Amino acid sequence: MTDDSDGAGKLSLNTTVLVNDSVGTGSSGEFAIRSSLFSDRLSARADQQRARSVERLNVVEHLDFAGPRPTGERYQSVRAALFEDYSSDVIASSSDQREESPVLFGVLAAVAVPLVLVGGFVLGRFWARRSRAAS
Repeated sequence: MTDDSDGAGKLSLNTTVLVNDSVGTGSSGEFAIRSSLFSDRLSARADQQRARSVERLNVVEHLDFAGPRPTGERYQSVRAALFEDYSSDVIASSSDQREESPVLFGVLAAVAVPLVLVGGFVLGRFWARRSRAAS
């Protein structure tokens, strides 16, 4: 490692953020964990979490998936227990849904279109009379 005369690569920390001292005007001093960041209690808790993490990794390393598969009888008993109350009648099939007939839409259109046209014609004549009477 070489010494740099310009200080490049060196980390300078603002330690007033990590202690209970005020940083200055305009800063908020409501960082609740700030005073205990480097406390023994927090360090001990971090060590405990690291130890638990190592324990979990050790368990994973000892897992063996290459072992013998369960016997057919054992598999069948589990399968029977899982599907004990299963009934295919409960599940509704999408093919049972009623499809609307295109004839129904044709009849509806044959009735609705003339009604709309006649209604528009009557309203147009009414509007024209009203505007002629107003002028």
